[in-house]
Amino acid sequence: MAQKKLSNTMKIFFTFSLYLLYCLSAATIADDNTPVTRSITLVSSNDFTILNGDTSILTIKPLKEKLRSIENLRNTEAVGITYLGNLTLSESATPLSVLREISVQISNGLDIDLALITDSTTSQSLQPNEMLLLYHPQLVITLALTKVENSDQYTLIGTYAIPVDNNQSIEIENSQEAS
Repeated sequence: MAQKKLSNTMKIFFTFSLYLLYCLSAATIADDNTPVTRSITLVSSNDFTILNGDTSILTIKPLKEKLRSIENLRNTEAVGITYLGNLTLSESATPLSVLREISVQISNGLDIDLALITDSTTSQSLQPNEMLLLYHPQLVITLALTKVENSDQYTLIGTYAIPVDNNQSIEIENSQEAS
């Protein structure tokens, strides 16, 4: 029963991911600048604790050139699904409040404003799950929390997709100021 519930959750999650990829494939191709890997450190907070340490790394990796030969990936800089770890929620937190906090950490880490498209409280298709769908013209992210059965832990999974548009590439600010 638990496998079937998880399976349905993952089907919805992957369906959303493929839909996002399809939407992003309509982007235009810019010049041949090589995309860079971007890493965002997610940290535990008052609302949740990341297990196996207080941090998790979201790494956005560029798509390999040979994969861009696939029709639906031709106009995509990066696309991926990533396991971000297990976490526990504080007594006052909800899965949705934790996802929102994580989205703020990602937004701050990339120095962009991610807009909330929908979440599991406003979308009937997402209601059985704890999910957020976030958007920026340069990036689309889906975050999902899945309850680990017979436990107080949740598994955090994310998807990301970035269209090729080197005129608006996401740049992570360098934390070291030039002297």
